[in-house]
Amino acid sequence: MKNLTFGVFAVALALSCAHASAADKPLLGIVSISATEANNVRYIQGATKAADELGWKVTVVDAAGNADQANAAIQNFAQLGAHAIVDMVFPFSSIGAGRAAAGSASIPVVTWGG
Repeated sequence: MKNLTFGVFAVALALSCAHASAADKPLLGIVSISATEANNVRYIQGATKAADELGWKVTVVDAAGNADQANAAIQNFAQLGAHAIVDMVFPFSSIGAGRAAAGSASIPVVTWGG
């Protein structure tokens, strides 16, 4: 699980380096299908620890299994200028509106299992 967490975070970090600003703490947005499920909790904790070590801020949205809430969360992260967004674990086909907003803002969206 640690390798998976680090791997996804590393991809998000690598894809978003162009967005980094020395004046701002980069934002990593995490959209979870269920932020209280044990595996998701461990993933979020690992990503948060890695982000903290790199000086990033993490914000987690629990979409409670609802793809519409996940799309809204991704769109909000795009409006906030997040440097990367992690989708846990909605299929890419169900988050098209969010991906479009993030894509328009050149913000990478990565997923695990979706």
